[in-house]
Amino acid sequence: MSLKNFKGIKEETRVELKPITSLYSENSGGKSTILHAFLYDYERLVRGNPDPHMTYLGGKFVNLGGFRNLINDHDISKTMMIGFELDLRMKSKDKSLSDLIPDYLTEIE
Repeated sequence: MSLKNFKGIKEETRVELKPITSLYSENSGGKSTILHAFLYDYERLVRGNPDPHMTYLGGKFVNLGGFRNLINDHDISKTMMIGFELDLRMKSKDKSLSDLIPDYLTEIE
């Protein structure tokens, strides 16, 4: 995951996420920022809401405060970046990615 100009993160910052990732740091260390980035992207991409306050996934427990609250220094002239990379290579020696794709999706006539 990459973040730039998101909440307290000004410069581009990469966070390696694995199948199991633990977040721990001192108070105000950025743990909630990472979770808020996921919630914001869900609201923006899945629900089509670029200015979320309350979130569908967070319910009444998470209030993002809208876009102005999420952009670094509340400066809407800045460009916010949230990026994700997916590695689809299989780690198993017994299966390949094509084993997981149904035949009807790979057949092209």
